Amino acid sequence: MMIRVLSVVFGVGFLVAASTSPLKGQSVFNAAGLGVPSEALDGRSRAMGSMGIGLPGGAFMPTDPAALGRLAVATGVVASQPSWVDFAADGGPNGSFQGNRFPLMGLAYPVFDGMVSFQVGSFLDQHYTDSRTGSVDLSTETVATNDEFVQDGSVSNLNLGYAQQLGTDVSVGLTVGRYAGSIVRTLTRTFGDEIAADVNSYVEGGRWAYSGYHVTTGVSATLTDRYHLAASVQIPSDLDAEAQDDTDGADRTFDLPVQYRAGLSATFGPVLLGASAVLADWSSTQDDLMGSVQAGSANGYGVGVEFS
Repeated sequence: MMIRVLSVVFGVGFLVAASTSPLKGQSVFNAAGLGVPSEALDGRSRAMGSMGIGLPGGAFMPTDPAALGRLAVATGVVASQPSWVDFAADGGPNGSFQGNRFPLMGLAYPVFDGMVSFQVGSFLDQHYTDSRTGSVDLSTETVATNDEFVQDGSVSNLNLGYAQQLGTDVSVGLTVGRYAGSIVRTLTRTFGDEIAADVNSYVEGGRWAYSGYHVTTGVSATLTDRYHLAASVQIPSDLDAEAQDDTDGADRTFDLPVQYRAGLSATFGPVLLGASAVLADWSSTQDDLMGSVQAGSANGYGVGVEFS
């Protein structure tokens, strides 16, 4: 059983060619959408509606670094997330798609009375497409145009973590991570059949590589035999997007928010109740975005029930 409520996060953004303006002036390289935040969670956390923190027992996720210290033996994890999505926009496109992601993979091994882990997790999902029809003046005639924008890529976390138990009830952890990934953007303009001149379709594209760092620290405590509490804070650097060779676009830098998480769980016989929250204010990123892209708070809250 799961009840989950998520806030609306800032979405994808881009600029495509308008009616009679030069195509180059409205290039795909003005695009600055970062995509949609994507959490690196395991299957249990998702089934519990968790924001990735506060569940009892051992785990190793970037969102709950102290939980690593509760693992007793070497452990590995691979999480799979299949999706079947229907989408629709008021007065805009609609459709459906399906796919499969692996938001979390990792290994943990005991070292120096604690536990060390290496994790690869998701952070920003940047897969999307859009199209727009319009018109453009060519010589003495106005012809119809169709612009199709495709963005394909993602930003991931590469994390090295260490955690240790302090006594029997408290554990602390620290994770150092690097943002990595790349994105390919392509804008294709095709012209209507009524065009008289011999004008070919126009294609423009580019690739950017992402880099940056973050530190996450957390604490996890068993208050009594029944209650478990955890909290963490993630402090990131700026996220840099570097234009690769033959990309006619500028390098970009984005201001990432500090993310705060807390979770509480309670056990009543065979029933486990869990609640957690994440707070992240992306509004400071607004100045780094272009066009109509909007950035705001990306807060999440979730509750869940587990039966054993």
